[in-house]
Amino acid sequence: ISRSGDLLYVAGIDTAGSFRVLSADTSAATWELAEVYSAGGTVDSSFTVGTFRRDASGRAIAESLTGVDMQMRADDDAEWMALNAFNGGARLQVLDMEVHDGVFYGAGSRIVEPPHLFIENTDAASFTFETIDLATGLGAYHGEMWAIDVDASGVVIGGVDQDADVGFVYTTDLDGGNIQGTSMNDFFDGDATWVHGVCRNGNTLAVAGSFSIREDGFVLLSTDNGATWTVSGPTFAWDFAFTETKIWAGTNQGLLVSTDQGLTWDDAVVADASIRDQLRGRVTGLETVGKTLWV
Repeated sequence: ISRSGDLLYVAGIDTAGSFRVLSADTSAATWELAEVYSAGGTVDSSFTVGTFRRDASGRAIAESLTGVDMQMRADDDAEWMALNAFNGGARLQVLDMEVHDGVFYGAGSRIVEPPHLFIENTDAASFTFETIDLATGLGAYHGEMWAIDVDASGVVIGGVDQDADVGFVYTTDLDGGNIQGTSMNDFFDGDATWVHGVCRNGNTLAVAGSFSIREDGFVLLSTDNGATWTVSGPTFAWDFAFTETKIWAGTNQGLLVSTDQGLTWDDAVVADASIRDQLRGRVTGLETVGKTLWV
């Protein structure tokens, strides 16, 4: 789920048809839905969409949930085209994307490759991702980075070291420099872990992870751009979002909210007052636009 321009975008798969990305005009009482991307007739265009992102000019990318294929269009009226965004014909998998200040960022790749940060090369003649290895030298490993978030303060990325079955979080500058990594072994030594969700608001960072061999999870919070972390919040969260004075967490039990930087959490009711319809159960995606929270 993401917001771009005046529309809300939702990506995935329509199991009864070909829809892969839909837009929603949320300005009216009854939302108007429109097709954005539908599966084509070839393997590289028929995938389930894992992440869809659009910039303010209308450039948009849809990436495969389970493979390396991507589709891109140059603007809202252009045709979708297969995209190989890596130099030398490399076939790397993008697992999550964000757009900040007109620049596309991505996280990846596969379990047989090092963990990557992808940053659009804005000087290239055609769309190209610059690939930055997050773990090098003696600290190198094979792993996947499943989540990324970007704002003016920098980048935060989360995933797993597949060699050791240990979750990792990284922070970098907007250009990919000043890489700082944090292992979940620092907090849960001996436990198999992975990180699947990250969110940032300035120097405040939130991380959602789980334990691989038991049905439980963890939340970490940092208020100094990842220099120090506190284990806090619900034991599991699918996603986080920030509004001006609150942190929100989507969990299996519903929506939670914190007004004290994650020290304590309370249940939040999500309801449409006009029709008295209440959202219940698992909350898997959150997105904020200004002071508005989408659930």
